[in-house]
Amino acid sequence: MLQSGMPLSQLCLRCGLSFEISDHHLQFLERAAPRACGQVLTYDRPRYCPSCRDQGRLAWRNDRSLYARECGLCKKRVISCYSPVSGITVYCSSCWNSDAWNPLDYGRDYDPRRPFLEQFSELLRTIPHLALYNLNHENSEYCNHAADMKDSYLVFASAINEKTMYATRTWKNVNCVDIVESGENESCYSILDCHNCYQLSSSLHCTHCADSAFLFDCHSCRSCFGSANLRQAQYIYFNRQLTKAEYLNEIARLDLSSFDQRSLIAAKVDQHWGLQVHRHAFLTGCEGCNGDQLDRSKDSTYCFNLSEAHDCHYCELGFSPKDSYDASGISAGELCYGVMNHLGSNRVCSGVVTYYNDSCHYSYHCQSCKDSIGAVGLRHQQYVILNKRYPRDEYEQLLLQICTQMRTDRSWGEFFPGEISPFGYNETEAQSVFPLNEILAQDQGFRWSECSVPTPAARAVVAAKDLPDRITEVTDEVLDWAIHEKQGSRPFKIMKSELTFYRNYALPLPHLHPDDRYHELLRKRNPRRLFERTCNLCKAPLMSTYHAEDPRIIACEACYNREVFG
Repeated sequence: MLQSGMPLSQLCLRCGLSFEISDHHLQFLERAAPRACGQVLTYDRPRYCPSCRDQGRLAWRNDRSLYARECGLCKKRVISCYSPVSGITVYCSSCWNSDAWNPLDYGRDYDPRRPFLEQFSELLRTIPHLALYNLNHENSEYCNHAADMKDSYLVFASAINEKTMYATRTWKNVNCVDIVESGENESCYSILDCHNCYQLSSSLHCTHCADSAFLFDCHSCRSCFGSANLRQAQYIYFNRQLTKAEYLNEIARLDLSSFDQRSLIAAKVDQHWGLQVHRHAFLTGCEGCNGDQLDRSKDSTYCFNLSEAHDCHYCELGFSPKDSYDASGISAGELCYGVMNHLGSNRVCSGVVTYYNDSCHYSYHCQSCKDSIGAVGLRHQQYVILNKRYPRDEYEQLLLQICTQMRTDRSWGEFFPGEISPFGYNETEAQSVFPLNEILAQDQGFRWSECSVPTPAARAVVAAKDLPDRITEVTDEVLDWAIHEKQGSRPFKIMKSELTFYRNYALPLPHLHPDDRYHELLRKRNPRRLFERTCNLCKAPLMSTYHAEDPRIIACEACYNREVFG
């Protein structure tokens, strides 16, 4: 019998690495499980390590791969995240939300002779799907998993942005380009994990900074350049305090409108940053937590990019979750297990795009539903199995039967397998975080999409190396070009509003496709993995996203504060 507090060791079925399952985790599997016929249907313990579980969830999330489709009902042209070769029928927002069809019409009987997830997969591919998750947008048709967007383009997993382009997991930004996991910024370019900033570019992990560039972990700074670990500073150049005249003279010597010169400066900045002290993790106002980019959280472990999390574990990206495990994009709600893109739901297991549901399991894009399993595209329903409604007693008997069957094949409580995802691995966030080639992806049980995006219509195809070096040399003719970095790379176009932005802020034209620029920013963020290491200054043990062999100076919170504040 497992003693309290003693972790259970297990080998991951996918990567083969050993991982531990805590007593707290085992208790959660019982606490979060559904009830039926007077029994607690405790979930099986996981067979995959935390990273592979994360990978499996992300393989069900396609933000960035968009396609031209036709609405299956009104036949209008739509933009969709489901490819034309996926076999999935898509409806435009107006049709999907109308009374012209009923998701319950696609219901079917549960067949106990066949695997339940096989039956779910057939329903998933038969029922029409919402073409794009884009709510309350204005002149922002090319945004996905987004809400309240205005005059924005290719913005994903975001809300309340205006005049913003090429952004992912952002909120309340105005007039920004190439930003990731950042909020409440204005006129910023190429930033990651930055908040409440103005005219900040090429920077990471900054707050309340303005009129600055190439900053790392700086707060409340103005007119600073190429520096790290600054607090309430001004006129700092590569961590050297200058007078205003000296600072302006140094900046004038730089040619930041030149692509070649900006690239050389970026390399110099990276080298300078590498010599500075790095905090082991970004934990603000946290108690009993480990992970990174956590804010005002408590008793949460192995979590990343969360605010106000309480007793959450292996969760990432969201606000105010409680008592949950294995969640990506989770906001509010509690007792959730293995969910992707979740809002305000309770006691949900293996849910994708789940809003305000209660005790729903193995569901896809359901809203305000209760006591259901295997449901797709439902709203305001209860006691549903594979989109067919039942009386409560019959529902509970069938739920118990499904649970028993899924326990036999060890899938009860596990997230959906990658092979039944409606997306190819290369279309999803899994490819962004856990990149694989086609052979490896298929060997690991994921699908691969063969749908290619056509070359954008253009008068000329131009190699990036042949672009004008300085933005002052660029004419409006560039708007008619398809640009590619190298032979075989994906071509892209410069939008008119984008060109205006580069001109206004003296920025050179980018040489990479927007998706590649996104991946380039992601590579500057540490992986969502924790390693055991020690503080380089006091030798205290740490759990950090910096590997033990990382040559940079990694400090615990106390040592970091002494270095920065003296």
